[in-house]
Amino acid sequence: ETAYDTGARQGEIFGMQTDDLDVRDVKAATWTVRHNLLEVAGDPELTDAPKTQAGHRVIALSERCARALRRHHAHRAQRALDQRVRAMRCEQQGDLEAARRARENADRFASSPFVFVDCDGKPLRKSNFLRRVHDPLMKAAGVRDQIKHMEEKLSTEAAAEVNDPEISSAPAPKPPEGKQGHGGHGKKKPDGGDKGEKKGS
Repeated sequence: ETAYDTGARQGEIFGMQTDDLDVRDVKAATWTVRHNLLEVAGDPELTDAPKTQAGHRVIALSERCARALRRHHAHRAQRALDQRVRAMRCEQQGDLEAARRARENADRFASSPFVFVDCDGKPLRKSNFLRRVHDPLMKAAGVRDQIKHMEEKLSTEAAAEVNDPEISSAPAPKPPEGKQGHGGHGKKKPDGGDKGEKKGS
């Protein structure tokens, strides 16, 4: 819903934090884009700057998106509560290790600054998101193969442009020399003297 409504980059959405959002009034909700969450060597890495300077912006959210984000926040609070209940049950059953993990998950759900987290309350990783969420959704919608083919085609075309010497090393066009005039084609007329001056006044 957020990606569809805002058109933001994946890293910007993954890096969205609760302090970046103002959804108190769903009819005037905004998202201030301040962060970019990347995956480096398999681990999420947060940067304080979007990909470009133009990425620093305030996005007006639709009422539908604002309501979805509010529901998501309530769902996260419920997940934290569920994990605390699970910890109590595990303790009663004598499974102290499971109880410890459940308490840690509950704390992450409750305290994480990120809006979107994984099933353990940790920041999202692109590789996991693609494998567990994106790809199954695309497959269920029947468009996974088409999208994969399009991505490969665009990647191949982009690589071809970079490796094309006529594109990558073509010199910049030179500015025209001399004065531009009607029929002059940019060439300077030779100095032929004052031919138009009358002789013998």
